[in-house]
Amino acid sequence: MQDHNEVIQILSELYPKCFFSIPQQRRPLKKNIIVDIQRFNDQALSGFDIGSAVDWYMSHIGYDYACAAAGTQRIDLDGKAVGKITSSEAREAQDRITVKKAEIAERRAWKAPVTPSAVSPPATHVTPSASRTDDVLVKTVDEAVTALAKGREMLLPLDNITLRNALLKSAINVAEERMQEVLQEIEKKE
Repeated sequence: MQDHNEVIQILSELYPKCFFSIPQQRRPLKKNIIVDIQRFNDQALSGFDIGSAVDWYMSHIGYDYACAAAGTQRIDLDGKAVGKITSSEAREAQDRITVKKAEIAERRAWKAPVTPSAVSPPATHVTPSASRTDDVLVKTVDEAVTALAKGREMLLPLDNITLRNALLKSAINVAEERMQEVLQEIEKKE
């Protein structure tokens, strides 16, 4: 698997008025610019999948911001204007920005440190006269919350939000089933 950053770095050195390593500097590219790059057949790019790297470059939110205003100039390899962003292209870029900002916010929320106390409601004070059943229930709840917090920490590195959410929901379901079992055991004893 190639490092797209490496390819973009090479492109930014070969075409400094067109490609930018810093996402906030990116500008809308000429349509089918890959054909122009391939036409020059630069040896520094041999062995790389240019199309994939340029697609990756254009998938960044910084590029979407550059394309979010209708009438913005598209540029060629020399940085010269060769077309404009249409109103429909600008709307599509704005829609992608909205989605990506939500994904970024979700990732940041996932990366926030989680402790069992941050997830669980405040513990109720257990008096010495409380039954053993209450102790078991409280311990089970604490274990479930701790397990969910640890599971969440393990899922943090996953970039696939859909997969991560599915795994977290599964963990919650398992914890819920365990709680139901404990409640059933308590009801049988009472």
